[in-house]
Amino acid sequence: MSPSPRRGPRGQIILLTALVLAFAVAIVMTAQISSSLGQTASTYQTGYGIYAKAWPEAVDMADAHALQVSLKGASQISTGALSSGLYSYWPTAGRWLTYNATYIYLNKSLAAVKESFLPLGAQLDFGAVVRYYGFNGSLGPYPLAAPLTRYNVTLVRQGYLTIPGGALYKLTVYWQAPDYSGYYVVTYGAHVSEPGAVGETYNVALAEVLQAFSRAGYDLKRRLFFFLVYSDSGGCKVRQLPWWAEIKKCPLCLLHVRLPNVGEIGMGDPILRSGAASEILAVLLPADLAGNQLALWLSGPCSQGGGLTTQQITVNIDANDNPYAVFAQTVQYDGPTPVSWSNWLFWGAADIQGWRGATVSAADCYPNPTAGGVRGSGVNLIYDSDFGQVAEVWAEYYAGTRNWAYNLYIPTPVSISGWPGFRAEALVRPMSLGTIRPARFDLYYYTSNPGTTHPICANLVADQAVSPVLVWTNWRQNSGVWNGRTWDDAGSVYFDSSWYLFTIYGSSDSIIYQIYSYNSTRALKAIATKRVQDTPWGATSWQFYIVLGSAIVDNPASTTASWVERARYAYVRLRPWVEPPPGVMLTTLAAPPSVRPSRVDIVASRLANVSSRVGMSGLIGLAGISDLRIERSVSLNASITSVAPPAVGPNQNTYTYSVEVTSSIPRGSLAASFTLFYSLGSTYVNSTCPSDLCSATLIRYLGFDGARDRAVYQVSVTVPAWVSHSIIVNVFGTKVALSPTAPRLYVVGAGGRSWYIINEGDGTAIFIFPWSGGASPVYSYSPDDPRYVGVNHVTDGSRKWTVVLVPPGTVMNITFAAPADASYLREALVPWQRAYWAGQVSPPCPDPRFVRVYMPGNATLRRYFVMIPRDLGLQRNSRPSPPVAHAFIGGGWRQIPTYRDDAGMLWLRLDVQSFSPNQLTGRAVLVALCSSPNSNPSGESFFGFYYQSTRSGLALLPPLGNYPDGYTVVVWLKSRRSVALTDVATTPSFTCTPTRKIIGMHYVGSPTGYYWNYDGFCFDNHIWEQKGDDTSDATYVYMISVSQSTVLYQIATGFNTGLWWLRSYPNRAPAIGNQPLFYFSYVYADDAFSFTVVSFTWPRPYFYLDFERKGPYATT
Repeated sequence: MSPSPRRGPRGQIILLTALVLAFAVAIVMTAQISSSLGQTASTYQTGYGIYAKAWPEAVDMADAHALQVSLKGASQISTGALSSGLYSYWPTAGRWLTYNATYIYLNKSLAAVKESFLPLGAQLDFGAVVRYYGFNGSLGPYPLAAPLTRYNVTLVRQGYLTIPGGALYKLTVYWQAPDYSGYYVVTYGAHVSEPGAVGETYNVALAEVLQAFSRAGYDLKRRLFFFLVYSDSGGCKVRQLPWWAEIKKCPLCLLHVRLPNVGEIGMGDPILRSGAASEILAVLLPADLAGNQLALWLSGPCSQGGGLTTQQITVNIDANDNPYAVFAQTVQYDGPTPVSWSNWLFWGAADIQGWRGATVSAADCYPNPTAGGVRGSGVNLIYDSDFGQVAEVWAEYYAGTRNWAYNLYIPTPVSISGWPGFRAEALVRPMSLGTIRPARFDLYYYTSNPGTTHPICANLVADQAVSPVLVWTNWRQNSGVWNGRTWDDAGSVYFDSSWYLFTIYGSSDSIIYQIYSYNSTRALKAIATKRVQDTPWGATSWQFYIVLGSAIVDNPASTTASWVERARYAYVRLRPWVEPPPGVMLTTLAAPPSVRPSRVDIVASRLANVSSRVGMSGLIGLAGISDLRIERSVSLNASITSVAPPAVGPNQNTYTYSVEVTSSIPRGSLAASFTLFYSLGSTYVNSTCPSDLCSATLIRYLGFDGARDRAVYQVSVTVPAWVSHSIIVNVFGTKVALSPTAPRLYVVGAGGRSWYIINEGDGTAIFIFPWSGGASPVYSYSPDDPRYVGVNHVTDGSRKWTVVLVPPGTVMNITFAAPADASYLREALVPWQRAYWAGQVSPPCPDPRFVRVYMPGNATLRRYFVMIPRDLGLQRNSRPSPPVAHAFIGGGWRQIPTYRDDAGMLWLRLDVQSFSPNQLTGRAVLVALCSSPNSNPSGESFFGFYYQSTRSGLALLPPLGNYPDGYTVVVWLKSRRSVALTDVATTPSFTCTPTRKIIGMHYVGSPTGYYWNYDGFCFDNHIWEQKGDDTSDATYVYMISVSQSTVLYQIATGFNTGLWWLRSYPNRAPAIGNQPLFYFSYVYADDAFSFTVVSFTWPRPYFYLDFERKGPYATT
């Protein structure tokens, strides 16, 4: 899997081929030799005599350096291959990306060695050869196939503009949205352990900057600068950009830089151009800048052909590391300098303390009575160990308080216009756990006065902590969604006393609520996302108050004693936002513009190796050495020699391998460590053996034969079903990846220029499509989910290509810009990968309608029922019979049962127990619906359990412990009825009582429609996250889904899925000590009904209909 190695000089006169020692030994040797030379120098006075007597030590030291550099070369090329090898387009383009990065690194190391020998009168030449085979990865960024805007650092790279003494880096901003000329705040977040450029083993730019900052006595504001660079007829221009390092412990781990409105700098061309990248120059000075003048050296086109000139520019130190400058709506420039800023949209702890406070009640708008009130409230500035000074907002409520709130709000509503969308953020830490609503981040529409308006009476959107979970709210003064608990990527999200970034995005057609977990080392990990198709009070302009605080609605935390709701806020901020957001990367100046991949993965074979060789030749004059020849080499080979049949479970697999490790280092094979890698899409798991997922046992040591040290290990790993995995073998920093897995590929024509690619193997398939005519041949693809697809557009500076990753268990729909046949797909497979190509498969019937089902959650029973709404174009005629359906499973089409229920819904039964492979967890299935009608089976034969009652009342449930992931009780019932799960053989009461233990849906009449019921809670149970239609007299499908963490309520009306009823609630029941309600004995309905029980999992499965209204659609 590697190109031919580059050759360096090879010595023939003195060839030192002593046994290669371990990395640690080389370091000790170097230190001992240096110490020995130092002792000799203290005894003898003449330089020649010193080194003539010590020349063996000089040779030993040169040899140790060669060994150390060789070890570094092997480590660099192997880690670089794991970082960026998958982006290479073999054999002619991009193959040197990883190699070039390694040789640049080696050249720096060898130059340092050469410099260290200069005091000895040495004249040394070096050569290096590195190579690897058998594995490639996409763990790091890739060079983006996108043009540069006129705002780039090309002239800086060419040396025509430089800042003397400064270390130069760049921030690349890749813009995918429509052109935008307004100001924008870009955010860069990274960790030093994550590669920042192609071929890196870690983030070199970030590490260099952090190392500079680790020295005492620096002023961050006077050391680091960001500039926008461009040229015009007057030469090269720079414009200083305001920036803010959010995490002081790691200044570039979360960095915000403000890009100006082009009008602020007198330009017309947009900085943010669709499909293009802009580059920002980052300058790290060697010392704090004295004063406010910074020197530029200009030459060539930057000095308009006037030779080397020096230009002094004025910088504004206060614009650096200043959030008020970064989040200002207006910045005034004087030439290159931001001299002032105004209308900032950032509020720190001291600002928050100065906001207005009000205690408000819901008496004027909410029918439930108010009681109690706010005993005391305030804002305290305190020191937080993570973030320094923060604002702690608190309110003490009297015992039994209902429908009171404490609002802390900006005195004047913000008014913004001309933005493509907005992004509002608050860094929040709930402090009082087990209370009611300790933390709020509300955006009140400007007509709702927070000085007098309780949130239940307001027009608002919000992220809040409502015990015990995080919620989103989309409220319109007694209508909309209050306390939305169903997130798109999670069921119920429980919170603790940690820091969270509450975020609300608004655009012309949607609102996105997102919450990140946040700490001072690895910030911004999204834990909850909810997208709502809605316009937040306007299309392109917005006015709202920002409101913090706490609120009590129906239920008090205590009826006997007062209590305190308390939360900390580090800041609140507001800025423009677009979707998709720009990609932002910090790299060294010479690195190509790069972005992070959509999917991270490692593809490996059963055999892998890495080797590195360093040669050194020349003389060491003071030591009397005139003809020195040293060659040092390091190699690591590993192979999987045998594979035991895997232990296959419903949700995971356990593999056992025999692995032979061969190292050029004596006893190096005994020092081998093993790490399990598997991909989860945009993230991955590394588990070093021994762990719960991985074990490695030495079986036998085969010894060292003078060149090779060999040992055999037994390695066992456990991984989720349908994920790609590898074993990483590490010997003193040199790594190889091994895997016996391989893709097994089938393609099915999807009509026109579209194809389905099905991978039923256990390894990820790699396709590479070269560009033509300046555009990618890949026109579109779905799903846009890195668990199932990875797509990257790559360049080596001249050629461009698209890399497509198809992981195991997936079905990818891909459409090309031009007609393409199956051979085009076959030829796009990379030649170095061992893949089984089964070829094109014909559909099971003429003109089928395809459905793709994706199962990201567990399906422990290996069976799942998918319900497809009747109004999505599936019913081609008036017959009630379901169509014949075939699923592609186990290398061929298998007819699967279908069922048309009383509500007209089409049900598919995906049952893989009798097929191989027989796991549904994590996989996707392609289903073909054929036009020929199928006889409708009975409910019992289709579901396995089905009960029909001719009257209202109770019916026994089957044992619910048979559903380990969770279950859905599906009830078919006339519209405007009630259903419930209960454990008591009496008609359940829908009256709110603390001891009630039911989960149900209760029809209460117009205009409310239905209440959802959970345990003794019945306060906002009239509010649905999606309020449906209840005007039809047809049969409805009532569904109650229960897992250990979440309860999901749904009513399918048979019409547009947007008119279905949907709501969730955290499964923590106070009546049983905040434990989940899971086991019930009876289902109740208040009219004749039928019901069944099917599996339920979270994340919910989803499906695409590749004809009318494709989706995706969630299913139970």
